Amino acid sequence: MADEHKADRLRQLSLTTGGRGVGLRFRQALTQVGVPIQLGKSPGAGTGASVQLLTNFDPAYDNATILWYVEHFGRRSLFSTTTISPADNAAQFSIYQTQRGFAADFWELEIQLAGAGVPAAPLQSSVIAFGVEDIPGGTNANPLGQLFYAHSFTGPSQAGAATFPMPPDASTWIVCLQMEVTSGPDTGDSASTEAVYAWKNIGGVVSLLPVVLSSPNTSYDALMSTGITTAGTTGAEAEISFTTPSGLSAGDVCLVTVTMTPVGEA
Repeated sequence: MADEHKADRLRQLSLTTGGRGVGLRFRQALTQVGVPIQLGKSPGAGTGASVQLLTNFDPAYDNATILWYVEHFGRRSLFSTTTISPADNAAQFSIYQTQRGFAADFWELEIQLAGAGVPAAPLQSSVIAFGVEDIPGGTNANPLGQLFYAHSFTGPSQAGAATFPMPPDASTWIVCLQMEVTSGPDTGDSASTEAVYAWKNIGGVVSLLPVVLSSPNTSYDALMSTGITTAGTTGAEAEISFTTPSGLSAGDVCLVTVTMTPVGEA
């Protein structure tokens, strides 16, 4: 029953984001050229994955590279790379690509623009996994359906927010926010905070339910202790806002990731 409930939640989330009940849609502004930017993470396992990118004929996507990563038993590996050809981009409003051949717990995708500037409009995308491996006598993995955000910030005290659609009614989520310096003088320093929050979506209005007992699990390197994480709402979506640590150097690039895992009804 737990797996059926989880699948129903994912279908509801898909419909909430404008999908047809089979895929979660994401929308983000691409602001950097030559740097891998997260596209998203599949809600579940599969032996293949597909991605749809609403490129709107924008030449900024010409020769962009799509990086396909697989996660297997907690380890992340680069599976393959593909390219958006200028001819395909000029002829199609949206780009659709597929890779298959590995039984992954999750598929995770990144895009790297090639240098023709940044897109004029935010990118809408959807990442979907499919397929089950044939293992006689084995059991199927049941990975959690998750919502995922990742973005890099340069310098200290950079503010940002991850927003997520919520299914109808009330739902409870494990929220994990991680900050890691990926390049710069303080490379390797990191922080992690995990807590449980509940939101409700009534007629498209999303609100954060009062926290009765808050006991976040937080760990960090000393330099990262001033990072800030706050749960809230935009009114239409759940929001996890944050500020990178004030002690970072000007040249530090800090990767912030937020993972939302459903744990049940509030």
